[in-house]
Amino acid sequence: MNKTRVTLFVVSLIFSLRALASDPADIHALKVQVTNAMASFYMYQGLDADLKYANRIDESMASAHAAASRIISGTEEEISADTASQLVKRWDYFNSLMAANRKDIVTRGYPDMRLVNDMGDACLALITAADQLDKTGDVSEVTRLARALAFRMSDITSQYTGRGTSYLGQVFVGYQ
Repeated sequence: MNKTRVTLFVVSLIFSLRALASDPADIHALKVQVTNAMASFYMYQGLDADLKYANRIDESMASAHAAASRIISGTEEEISADTASQLVKRWDYFNSLMAANRKDIVTRGYPDMRLVNDMGDACLALITAADQLDKTGDVSEVTRLARALAFRMSDITSQYTGRGTSYLGQVFVGYQ
């Protein structure tokens, strides 16, 4: 009897996770968390490797990775293999640049601004890839608008911190 209950629980959990894979909220979470990671990186850079912002980067990157993983694990009808491959490639590139730039700050005291700019471009490419997956027909207009505004606020914050915390703030735009 217990074996049957466990089997039913596992089967229902699998179907629940499959439903989560197509959740438009994951696309939103990916976009916002990647943008938050950029803003936290700029603060981390500007405040001489402040541990508070290192933790925020880690939290945002973990949340973005979880959302991307759920998106990629969607069924083939929801997301093509090519689209999944593009998303993985863009995530890996962004993640590697984030790690390299953080390492530069710890070891040298400052990052290579070319790599920081590349990371901003990689962030935008990842957001663009996520936008191509967005199916807003599945959510209400209020939810769609709230998500758009939440992303816009995260975007504005990232741009502001990019300009305000860089020693090249007057000429460096970073995350565009």
